[in-house]
Amino acid sequence: MSGLIIDLFAGGGGASTGIEAALGCPVDIAINHSPVALAVHEANHPGTRHLTAEEGRGWWNCKTRPRVDLHPTQEKLRWEAQS
Repeated sequence: MSGLIIDLFAGGGGASTGIEAALGCPVDIAINHSPVALAVHEANHPGTRHLTAEEGRGWWNCKTRPRVDLHPTQEKLRWEAQS
């Protein structure tokens, strides 16, 4: 894959582990609104860049963001649902 792999609901890191196992490459960015969830994810995936939902929104809306190949999600991000 040439684009980024993003875990939008990064919790303990189970989804990221599955993505890494399936694709053979690590998750590049993990995003969550909860600092506790991000801390747990970072403990399990120290090589991943971790962003709060607010940081992620700023990055995601950037017109110059890099190509994203995978960002699995089944619901809107908390900050999208509140807007």
